[in-house]
Order: sequence, then structure tokens, then C-alpha cells
Amino acid sequence: MIQGNDMPATLSLTEMANQFKTDKGTQTKEAHGYSLVYDLLFSGYRENNFNLLEIGLAIGGPELGGDADREVVRSPSVELWIKYFPKARIFGADISDFSKLNYDRFTFTQIDCSSPEEVRKLLDLGVKFDVIIDDASHASYHQQVTLANLFPALNPGGLFIIEDLHWQPEAYEKTLPPVPKTSKWLSNFMATGKVEETAGVTTDQAQYLISNILSVTQYTKNELDKSAQLYNCLQKIPSIPSHQINWCLLPMLARQKGIKNALRAILKQYRVKLVVIQHT
Repeated sequence: MIQGNDMPATLSLTEMANQFKTDKGTQTKEAHGYSLVYDLLFSGYRENNFNLLEIGLAIGGPELGGDADREVVRSPSVELWIKYFPKARIFGADISDFSKLNYDRFTFTQIDCSSPEEVRKLLDLGVKFDVIIDDASHASYHQQVTLANLFPALNPGGLFIIEDLHWQPEAYEKTLPPVPKTSKWLSNFMATGKVEETAGVTTDQAQYLISNILSVTQYTKNELDKSAQLYNCLQKIPSIPSHQINWCLLPMLARQKGIKNALRAILKQYRVKLVVIQHT
């Protein structure tokens, strides 16, 4: 049973994200503010019958030191999609087992994004997706395997979204096959029109991406944070957590952390955090 069935259907995606307490909104945990982008991207989908896939369904998996065999009791983001899109079919994938969650219009597939064969289990569903959201481990290799193997499963004009590009789990980055950071890899494509083959992307897959990516839109942490702060201010709700910083705090941070660490903390704000890739 989905929590929040009494929630008014007229609420915006961000209002629902905050009420379901998913960090895609502007108040919970890291308060990423992705819902503000999604409010714009998805408004035209709201009453449509379409297919949405999200990979990575709840915080606390192996990327944060959790157990892949953890017991899961809910997925706030799946609950959000089901409520916001009353006619859509919602598909989910995760390394942990979410099959016991009883959500209407929800289909679950358990996969490990370290394996292209595992990722391609989603192709075996025989479904074409209009939206795919990668919110899984955030490891660069996993992101590239997932994009390369699932981008062909998008309908024309469909959107492939990768969240949390600004952070990679250190343990995974050290043990998985080495690849460039996904944000830099995509930035190189935007600059040159070429997709680099990596340990996670074959030559044929790179060529497919070159031929079938219509656009790549990037959002930095600073842009998302400022948008979330403004939204919360206008809605007269508590601001997002105090981990958000800006250049005016540099002298204080320098005293606390030293100039190198202070600059590193400031510059982190300008890293790409969210990317939206559209299929031709």
C-alpha cells in the first residue's frame, strides 16, 4: 500500500517529493532539488500512460557500506512516481530485493550494475521506456554500463537522467574497472561530439550513443542548491541543510579547514550533479 494516498493530486512534484520525504525534493536529507527540474520536464507526462524506470530505489545500499541483502520496507521515490503519474507504469531495479513491496502499477527487477548481462535483464522485459532515472550506486563504471546498455530501450524523444554525478563511492571507484568520471566523459561528448569507449562502454555502444543522443543538459550543485533555497523561501518552509556553502564563506572555511580544503569545498559546489540526456 502506498503511503500518501490522501495527498491531493494537484500538488506539484516538489511538494509531493517533500511529503514523501525523498531526497529528490528540497527538504529531506541532502535535499538535492532534482524535483524542481523534474517539475518542468515531467509536467507534460503527468496524465499520460507511459513507462518510467528508476534504478536505485532507496538510500542505504552497498555504496554507503550497507548490505545488498538488507531488508527494505519502502521506496519513497517509487511512491512519488506512482502518486504523481496516476496512469504510468513504474519499473524499478536495484541490487537489493524490493519485490515484496506491494505497489500498484510497479514492476521490480533485481540487478547488479557491475554486470552488463545483469543490466540487460531490463531489456528482457520487452518494454520501451519514456524516462529512465539512474539513482543507483553513483559509481562511474556502473553509470556508464547502465547508460550504454539501456539507452537503446528509450522511446524516441525519451529522457535518460543520471543523478548525483558529483559524488562517487570511494570503495567502488577503487575496485571497479577504471573509467573517466561520468560527468567529464559526457562533457567531452558535448565539446567534441565523440563518445569515448571505456571499460563500461564498447565501441559499438559508443557509436550508438553518438548517433542517437539529441541533447545533453547538465545542472551543477550550485544551480540546484540555489533553486532549492529560493523554492523553500517562497514556500515559507525550512531551508535546505547547512551543507550548502558559497564564496562569501571562504574566509571562515579557510580558518576552519585551511585554504586548500576550503577551496576544494567551494569548488565542489560547481560540479555537475544532474544530467538529462535526450534520445533522438
